[in-house]
Amino acid sequence: MSRKEDRWDSSLDHFINFWWTEVVKKVKDAIVFIDNPAAECLHWNMNGAQAFFVAGALGVKELTPLETGTKEQQKAVFITSEDVSGITEMAIRDIILGSRFEHCIVITAAPAAIHASIKSPESLPTDDPNNLRAFVELENRLLRWMGNAYFPQQSYTSEVLYCPLFAARLAENVFIMPPFSEFMGEVGPQSQDKNFSSSHKNMDHLAACLHSLMAFFGAREDVFSIGELSSALASKLDSLPAARARRKTAQNKVGILLFDRVLDLASGCNSDASNCLLDRVLSVLSPFPGHTAERCVDMSSLCLANRKAPPDLPLPLVPGCALQPGGISTFLDSASVKEGLLNVQRRVLEASKGTPTIRVTADSLAKRAKALALHGGLQQHADLLQQCLAVIQCSGGSASMSVELVAGMQKVLVQNLGVEDGEKGFVEVLKQITALLKTRKERDLKLDSVMLLLIHIFSVAGSEHNLVNSASEEMEQAKATLAEALLEDCQASENNWPGTIKDEIQASRVASEIFKKLVGIADARKKLTKYRNILTRQHSQQPASVSALLPTIVSDCLDKSRSAELSNDISCPIQGSSRGALGLFLGSAKPHPADNALTIVLVLGGITGSEIRSIQNIAKQNKKHVIIGSTKLICPKDCLKYVYPSTHITPAL
Repeated sequence: MSRKEDRWDSSLDHFINFWWTEVVKKVKDAIVFIDNPAAECLHWNMNGAQAFFVAGALGVKELTPLETGTKEQQKAVFITSEDVSGITEMAIRDIILGSRFEHCIVITAAPAAIHASIKSPESLPTDDPNNLRAFVELENRLLRWMGNAYFPQQSYTSEVLYCPLFAARLAENVFIMPPFSEFMGEVGPQSQDKNFSSSHKNMDHLAACLHSLMAFFGAREDVFSIGELSSALASKLDSLPAARARRKTAQNKVGILLFDRVLDLASGCNSDASNCLLDRVLSVLSPFPGHTAERCVDMSSLCLANRKAPPDLPLPLVPGCALQPGGISTFLDSASVKEGLLNVQRRVLEASKGTPTIRVTADSLAKRAKALALHGGLQQHADLLQQCLAVIQCSGGSASMSVELVAGMQKVLVQNLGVEDGEKGFVEVLKQITALLKTRKERDLKLDSVMLLLIHIFSVAGSEHNLVNSASEEMEQAKATLAEALLEDCQASENNWPGTIKDEIQASRVASEIFKKLVGIADARKKLTKYRNILTRQHSQQPASVSALLPTIVSDCLDKSRSAELSNDISCPIQGSSRGALGLFLGSAKPHPADNALTIVLVLGGITGSEIRSIQNIAKQNKKHVIIGSTKLICPKDCLKYVYPSTHITPAL
């Protein structure tokens, strides 16, 4: 890697660490209140809350109105990943009113311009110095809540600071943005509304965060986008006054490729984790409370008092961190559970100085891990033991078997869909899924699993043919069967759903909404040309298969020799003009992603471990420097949010 690439890589780390270092400077002798997204960023970037305690913090608590400070604590630091308004502002107010603070510091990841635009929603965020008035007004409110209006003789002080704390670096050149974990495109009839600023209130905030990253790099960006949400964000960043001013003087060039997850939900909900162990970990293990990426590991097997938790307990009694800072590469670099077992056993043997065995199994590795822990290695090798148990727990158990079962069904359905007659294949697949809905309990299938099959098939089938017209009768049968399943499961309180579906009419209405969203998923790529189809149909030498869309697009963008193959599917904003549906290469003046020394691939809606691994390999093959970012790491269950109407039912994710 060249020196220039090293500089870019260090700039990403420097950007993240620089702002957290500024935060750490403020926490001495203070009680710290921090919200969950900011705490997740802290977990990945600064060794967790330990950085605060080393700097002299008195304690760390969640930013919630249920918390307060003690009588002895006079200084408080509030860290929020969003703007200080609404629920966040009320939480800070309640904490202060219930405490005896004399010095309060609020650190927000939203700039003053965002706060100013909240009061005037029709106005665009600018770099006008008058926007700082929003911070001054907040400082005055902090003083009033502390008691300055009633006890003016007291020495009360308040500060409001802006620090762009939005990125969590998972691995080398890989980051997520926990504050925007719910930022995703919409499907169904409501997706026709192009007013993304109203449906995505944090669009301005995300654009401001990307601007802060480019400003730290001293770079001007060429933003390439595919998908309606990505295009809206690209337009927002292009028109941001502060970004326009920066681009006039910036010396470096960065390419940003924005991609909508909704264009390929088939890859997002694919339960086949044979290409990357990280996907298996994300699918099998439960999310750590308050986190989007970290997963819980049951560490009770390493404890002397090894008592099994009740089977209905949602989380382990003694949870550890499966991924953890610096450890996610173990799962990214392993293609399968078997490979993960081999890699972890090698490290366990090095730590315990044991003798290697010819055959590695989950049971043999578990025995070695417990022996290492019982002989004084629990504290010294805690990170290794947590990863070891994570691999073991992903190799067996009911959750792992359920994932493998769904993966097998997805493969079979894709094979049936890939017959020569596409419409006939889709009709047959719908009939098979309808049968699965009826017999799901006999097959030990949860309704969520069958829904994942529907999402996967509709996304794979796409707009290759008119699904509604070609399978209208089968669609109605599947819809009616789904309504019966929803009513039955809600009445039985399965999946922890609230029993809001009380009769057949309501169940039918919800099922209709779900199928409208499924059709919207199928139509997500209908405006594309080259990238419309992701299904390779069966022929004499090869069975039907699904190609992940994101790696295909990245490969085209990083290889300039293939520029003639790129179509108008990928577009970029033109500086100084309005954003339109412009082709990428209509003229020689148009930029190309491969022209930049650094390319940032940013996925809106979540990225899988397999996609990360594929993009890393593509970058290595093309000798390009690529940073991979996303709003979150996605697993199949996350895709259920695209189809379940949240106003009626909420799946247990």
